[in-house]
Amino acid sequence: MNTILGKICLGTVQFGLDYGVTNTRGMVRPAEVREILKLAVSAGIGKLDTAAAYGKSEEILGLSDLKGFKVYTKFQHPPETGIIGDWVRTNAEESLRRLGLEKLSGVYVHSPDELLSSQGSSLFRALTDLKDLGLIEKIGVSVYHPEQLDRLLSEYPFQLAQFPLSILDQRFLGGDRLSRWKGLGLELHARSVFLQGTLLTEADALPDFFHPWTGYWKRLIEWRRSLNVSPVGSCLYPILGIPQIDAVVLGVDGLAHLEDIIRTLTEYSELEMPAELACEDKELILPYLWKLQK
Repeated sequence: MNTILGKICLGTVQFGLDYGVTNTRGMVRPAEVREILKLAVSAGIGKLDTAAAYGKSEEILGLSDLKGFKVYTKFQHPPETGIIGDWVRTNAEESLRRLGLEKLSGVYVHSPDELLSSQGSSLFRALTDLKDLGLIEKIGVSVYHPEQLDRLLSEYPFQLAQFPLSILDQRFLGGDRLSRWKGLGLELHARSVFLQGTLLTEADALPDFFHPWTGYWKRLIEWRRSLNVSPVGSCLYPILGIPQIDAVVLGVDGLAHLEDIIRTLTEYSELEMPAELACEDKELILPYLWKLQK
């Protein structure tokens, strides 16, 4: 079995929503989702990342037998008032029902702000109760900045963290962060490795918003050509080679896309993270700041 493929966690937002700035195919059809899941299992890809907010993603996943997968999800944003414990338990039961599972491998808190609010301690306690009941294995948090994770870990004993990491966005690699977090027992998942597909796209095919950063794309193309590496391989090889990273979350827009990824990783070779491509410009590396025309 290809151990590199075992580090892939299949993102499923495209199964429930028309998602991604470079996605021209729209939402993946349920019949194709079933074929994607069959291929993933046969290739040794055993993790799925989903969320209650991803349209009908959980329901569509639940049409297939998911017992061969570790499934990680996020609940909806919690209410500002009310009994948070009841809300968490209801959301867990609804996700499990939609997915056809008895246990979730992990549940992420959607936003650090939810834990830093007045409801934060109640939210974490309610998730801990679910863990004690055996409904979830690990409690996690999804963050955008390294400082957010450090602050939250000073207050809450998480077991799981998800954060953006790509050949452009290397902020989480600074210092000894990854080793320190692993030392605390965290399972670490990297997301946004393709930056919504923009890192697989030629600069002149991107929306006008990205034009100020065409210099990055030129350097990216030159770097790839110098190493004779494919776009997919150039994005995945450096990150999959980081020993502290337990999983790399990546979405696919169809069966052919997954086939291409599997082919690429079957030929995996070690590749250093290109320090010359590191970008600190948050307007580029954080998609929630993108100002795109609808």
